[in-house]
Amino acid sequence: MKTSTSLPQLFTLQIICLLALLSQMAWSQCNGLVQVTHQSGTETVGCTDVTITSDGSVDYSTSPPCNYGPYWVGRLGNGSFTFSFSTPVSGVMIDVQSITDGEEMSLEVNGSFFPIAGGSNNGCEDPATVWPPGTLRAVTAFNCGLKEIYVPGPITTLTIIDNWYAGPSFGFIVNLFVCCPACETDAGQITADRLDKCMDEMASVPPADQTNLDGNDLLQYILFSDPADTLGSAIATNSTPVFAFDPATMSLGTTYYIAAVAGNNLGGNVDPNDNCLDFSNAIEVAWWGHPAVAFSSDDTCIMPDNCYDIMALFTGTQPFQLTGQVLSGSNVVTAFSGTFTTDSPVNVCLPANTPEGPINIVATGLSDAHCTCD
Repeated sequence: MKTSTSLPQLFTLQIICLLALLSQMAWSQCNGLVQVTHQSGTETVGCTDVTITSDGSVDYSTSPPCNYGPYWVGRLGNGSFTFSFSTPVSGVMIDVQSITDGEEMSLEVNGSFFPIAGGSNNGCEDPATVWPPGTLRAVTAFNCGLKEIYVPGPITTLTIIDNWYAGPSFGFIVNLFVCCPACETDAGQITADRLDKCMDEMASVPPADQTNLDGNDLLQYILFSDPADTLGSAIATNSTPVFAFDPATMSLGTTYYIAAVAGNNLGGNVDPNDNCLDFSNAIEVAWWGHPAVAFSSDDTCIMPDNCYDIMALFTGTQPFQLTGQVLSGSNVVTAFSGTFTTDSPVNVCLPANTPEGPINIVATGLSDAHCTCD
């Protein structure tokens, strides 16, 4: 026997199918799901502040069946929960459990009725069914549910309503997850090689390029010590990618990192709790102490017209470039230079006309792999 579908029914089914398609398309733009769990009042959930109010018979289930909850809608009669979002979310996902025969769930989005398009079996009991024009009802006497009910945004308010119409009222229990808008904030890319600087030099990298900031975003630069915990190891921030060594909080020879950070502007700084916080690549930087050299000799009697090995004892990072002079009083009697990779002897030859008396050996120039001493 053939069945027929009236035009109004067919139109309703087409609308529900279209909403299901639009919902899936919108959900592809979701920046992760965050569950709402607080009972009342306002709390920050992901990218928005969620304010919860209720009406009629509602409860808050701390031990819900099948790990659903915590919102028990219509426990002893008609009731509703309303969720208001300070920043509109790009969608929500609702899981439902324990719709009993004689109860009906409906949704209002931004103050208007929203037809439920469907969901999937929650794996707990029999699935509930979508009832024209878009509400949810039980198909057996008890424990019908449905999960992954997608509602596309932007959503400013969502009301989940229990309409009790027959039999005992037990209501139903729901989970609610919000979907934040896809993040467009991009801290960009810094093009630079590793920096090795003397302790009194500034470390500077080019500004980040390929950045993308929305109307409330701010771009800053951060100096930090642990790439696995950028914010937790932050040492300094700046509006430009320039940083100095701070001996009170930093160590010479330690590798630090410079990166760009982008996020919401919070009082002139990037909000560390911004859901769309973004970091650029990190550039390594280390600061080094100035090199030093000391001279020593086992010779206690030094004569003109003779050569001697004077030990040069280096502090710093090899290779060392050393220039020096031998002084008799204020007169230069000879000079020397060389490149060294470790503590080494410097051969010094005194001319025959060197005056009698003590001599001094001084460094006139010294540099190592990182720094130069003037």
